[in-house]
Amino acid sequence: MQKYRLKFTIGDIFPPDDIVSQKIISLFMAFNDSMLVFKLMKKEEFSPTSEGSLLYLFRLHCSHLREAFQVLNDMEEKSEVKNILDKFPEKAKEKFIQLKDGNVRVHKVLEKIRHNFFHYLDPKKKISKNIKSALEKMKNNESEISFKGDKLKGLHFKIADDIALTILEEQTKGVGGIKEAMSLIAEVQGNFLRFINNFCEIYFEPYKIVETENKANNKQ
Repeated sequence: MQKYRLKFTIGDIFPPDDIVSQKIISLFMAFNDSMLVFKLMKKEEFSPTSEGSLLYLFRLHCSHLREAFQVLNDMEEKSEVKNILDKFPEKAKEKFIQLKDGNVRVHKVLEKIRHNFFHYLDPKKKISKNIKSALEKMKNNESEISFKGDKLKGLHFKIADDIALTILEEQTKGVGGIKEAMSLIAEVQGNFLRFINNFCEIYFEPYKIVETENKANNKQ
């Protein structure tokens, strides 16, 4: 597969004082982060006994996508960005609407997971309420804490994974459970990728695309 890169002087395309440039860079950050986590997730297999690695990546993925939508909503209010969106082909416009407004239930899942798993300090007691509910539900279940040797090497709290899994099961009920939520959010990531492709084609149109060596040559 041929690889391409766009070479530019940063200030020529993204002036430091330009608010739209700042928003676009934020969007690109969210895209990079969400794609990285998505690729890592694809290497894992869903299992309640996977020590929480996949569940953590899923929660992180949801968080990145939630932040990306926040940036998108903010960007859409800028006239410069609206001008770019207006130039989208009709199918691309449909994909953008599907991305931003498509599945309300999925967006609610993203919001719940973002707000309930990445704020360990809990002044509003929402997280504590979820943990209490999960503890009540699992109070007769067995769990464990594992480590190696007397130095607690490899210390891992499976109890935390068990509680996180129980909370996720509750929060993804509206879309059919965790596996279905993962599938739907993978579709959202695909739409995000298509949106970024369309956006970049138009935004970078005035600038020169420079072709690099293909991957086969890079390996030599």
